[in-house]
Parts: sequence; structure tokens; C-alpha cells
Amino acid sequence: MGRYRVAKFAILLPHTARAGAIEVAKLIRAKIQQLEIPHPKSEISLYLTMSLGVATAIPSPELSPYPLIAVAQEALQEAKQQGGDQIGVGVRWR
Repeated sequence: MGRYRVAKFAILLPHTARAGAIEVAKLIRAKIQQLEIPHPKSEISLYLTMSLGVATAIPSPELSPYPLIAVAQEALQEAKQQGGDQIGVGVRWR
């Protein structure tokens, strides 16, 4: 696969349920598609694509954020394994 650069980042959506987080991910992916940024070395598309991993949790002081991050990373890997340009949704971790 011809990747020029891989960037990972997180988007935190307070007071957003799982369905809302998935909708935001769909909107982000659609906006990237609309930009039609050329990506001639990609095996997936002529244009830049984006895979996203979604994970949600109800925060509490006794919960560490690290398990949530791990679930999001697993969801991202699942999206990539499905061929990229996908949205993976993590299972609940609590």
C-alpha cells in the first residue's frame, strides 16, 4: 500500500451517544471524500481516503481513558483490514 504519511488523532465528543459519534465519523469521511485530494499511489482510491475508529464510554473518575483508546485503535485496525476508507466501531469496554 502506498501511504505517504499516516496521521492519527482523536476527536472527543462530550455528551454524544454511540449513534451520534458514528454519524460524526460518517460526516468527516464524507467531507474528506468531497475534497477529492489526489492520491495516485493509493490502491483504494484515486483520492485521499480516511479510515476511522469509533469508541464510546460514559466517563467516571475511577475509569482510565486508556481502555477506551485501545478500543478505538482496535476499531480503526478493523476498518483498515476491511480495505480502508471505512468506519470501525469498537465494542463497549465497560
